[in-house]
Amino acid sequence: MDRDPTNNECTRDPIFLLQVGRRLWTQIPDGIETDGESMWVEDADDLPDWITPHIKDGAVNETAEFWKACEDAENDHGWPLVYVEWRTESVFLTRDEAERYAKATEYRYEKWRVYCIPCDGELARILKDYEPAIVG
Repeated sequence: MDRDPTNNECTRDPIFLLQVGRRLWTQIPDGIETDGESMWVEDADDLPDWITPHIKDGAVNETAEFWKACEDAENDHGWPLVYVEWRTESVFLTRDEAERYAKATEYRYEKWRVYCIPCDGELARILKDYEPAIVG
């Protein structure tokens, strides 16, 4: 079932999962309020020092640097303030196919990645049986 003779993956019979990541808060920082789509300053006196550079005109400027700072910050219990939950969006037979699809639709996702896993058991049998119809 080696679908790609140039395959550099570390497994026989791989499939590729397009996974999309969604940022989830473990705690909203003090002084910030959110409606789920945007964030703004509720009380400037309570703002942590690390968030101040990301404030512009009373709103939080949600740049890549802001999200990196959130992932590096800790909540009151010592956990990351923000973590990424990964969910499988689609399954592909090749990495190239998965990455092409992801790049064409990346406007839908906050984050994405292509993850390779071994294809064993019943799924491997189904893909082996139907591969000529899919590829050819």
